[in-house]
Amino acid sequence: MKVVVLATSYPRSETDTAGRFIADAVERLREAGTQIEVVSPASFPHFGIAYGSGIAGNLRRQPWRAPLLPAFMAAYSSAARRASRNADLVHAHWLPSGIAALTTRRPFVVQLWGTDVALARRAPALARAVLKRAEAVICPSTALAGDATRLGARQVEVVPSGVDLPERVGEEADPPEVLYAGRLSREKGVLELVEAAGDLNLVVAGD
Repeated sequence: MKVVVLATSYPRSETDTAGRFIADAVERLREAGTQIEVVSPASFPHFGIAYGSGIAGNLRRQPWRAPLLPAFMAAYSSAARRASRNADLVHAHWLPSGIAALTTRRPFVVQLWGTDVALARRAPALARAVLKRAEAVICPSTALAGDATRLGARQVEVVPSGVDLPERVGEEADPPEVLYAGRLSREKGVLELVEAAGDLNLVVAGD
């Protein structure tokens, strides 16, 4: 079976953390015998729209790049079509990848992540067009699954993100702590977490 993975964020080197969780899943599937080809902005011109602070963050910081979005999507869709000519399935991470998946004319699934909710609110018709045509929509939480259903997804599956657990887990912190690990961008809800943590010690790891 050949699967083409479309991702707007994917590691460009061993030390790159962008989209690392997707790369980890890809490696696990390859180990299980699935043939996978990855299409990401690392393999086509992205005009500075991808990487850095992520697409949403980059456009917020540099709104003058917004007119380059059609060129970005054209390059993305072209690369997706080339890779998917003999694919059995296209696995699209994030809504923009779903748009590229549509152009491949191959069966595809869309994996929604948190930033997709804000995008869907700005372009609900486009989000519906993508999700209604997907064979399935995969969400890491029931909250995102509810959003996908409201946007017309035909089949929604909740699959939480997996992590490797160490053989031994250390003693619980006393007093209890809250740990956040991830990119420090507004759409991640870090400010809301600071407020919700209250008097608990909050440890933040991210760039």
